[in-house]
Amino acid sequence: MRLRAALFLLSVLWLLSLGPTATADDRPLTVTLSPQINSYYSVKASYLEKQAYIGNRNLVLTITMNSTGVVPESGRLTLAGVESFDEPRIKITHIGSGGDGIEQQFRVDIPDDQALAPRLYKLTVEFRDQKQTRIQRQVDLNVGSQRTGKLRLVETGRKPLILGERTPFTVRLANDYSDYTVSIKKIAVNLSAENSPADLIEGLEEVHRGDGVQASVSGNEITFTPGVSIDPGGAQGQVNLLLKLKSWPSLMGWATGYGDDTRLTLDVTYDDGHERTIYESYSDIKVKVRPGDRLLLWTMLLGVLAGTFIKFYLEYLRKKGGVSRKGVAWFVAITVVVGVVITIIAWAGEIQITAFKDIKLSYDKPSVIFTIGLAGALSGVHYMQKLLKKLTGDGS
Repeated sequence: MRLRAALFLLSVLWLLSLGPTATADDRPLTVTLSPQINSYYSVKASYLEKQAYIGNRNLVLTITMNSTGVVPESGRLTLAGVESFDEPRIKITHIGSGGDGIEQQFRVDIPDDQALAPRLYKLTVEFRDQKQTRIQRQVDLNVGSQRTGKLRLVETGRKPLILGERTPFTVRLANDYSDYTVSIKKIAVNLSAENSPADLIEGLEEVHRGDGVQASVSGNEITFTPGVSIDPGGAQGQVNLLLKLKSWPSLMGWATGYGDDTRLTLDVTYDDGHERTIYESYSDIKVKVRPGDRLLLWTMLLGVLAGTFIKFYLEYLRKKGGVSRKGVAWFVAITVVVGVVITIIAWAGEIQITAFKDIKLSYDKPSVIFTIGLAGALSGVHYMQKLLKKLTGDGS
């Protein structure tokens, strides 16, 4: 018998759990009007904060008048209406009431007007007593925006980003809301260049904050729990990241370098403290990307090995008599190309030459370092041979 009763109770609880449950976003903001109008009534105003945004012309505001007991005739109140106190473009209309008259509902029309700023507005609730005396109380209306917010990008890190390494990168944001404390929930970072179709970022992480905010990373996104808070009125907040770039994103990037073609995009997700989520995207942020010293060193060694191989192979063919006219022409062509490149490098790599207009010449470009190593090997071996002959006295 006890077992059946227990099973029945569990079944009932399971069925109840299947019913709709109100979430935090479904619960309206409820405030009690103060100071209390008289000792007989407690008046409350409520609305859904997440729906109080610019462009919503059907926000429902509910005014509830609860009596604390038997109300004498002299203490009775009637709700005369609600109107905007400081913004005439916000219109309020009475749309209905409950059967007992305790609840009165109003439609708040917040127009889609560019001149309206997301901030705190005041609503005036007016009552009348039995002598028709006007009694007014105010309610805060926290208006936000779904299009764009007031979070301003102040600056980002100025240091060059290094391929294949973790580079510190700072994101500084300013909260231009006049009344709302924002909370940054997520930041996504993308880095692209015209000569590299793939994203240059391999991963990211946050430098330890020490303020109790936890960060979790997924790909190019970092999520903050509970969020990075920034006070209103132009206050600034900072997020310190470590960006890990790919070692060798593309062959074209290796050949021409990235220079000023690299653009960084920041997608920031935050809320304005009133259950409204806002997305801000900051694009076309110029950053400098350069290869790491290790990549440049290996590229130079590769160029030296390639030049050394070519030089000794040509020497071998010359001694064997196996160099044809075509081979000689090929060697001359290579020599000319190498000479032109060395000449361009000697001019500091800043002169715009039509044949090389798409190559940004600089000593931090792997292709240039490779060419220097190649040219050095081709020319250096020749001089080393002469020096060796002088030291050994070999005149052959």
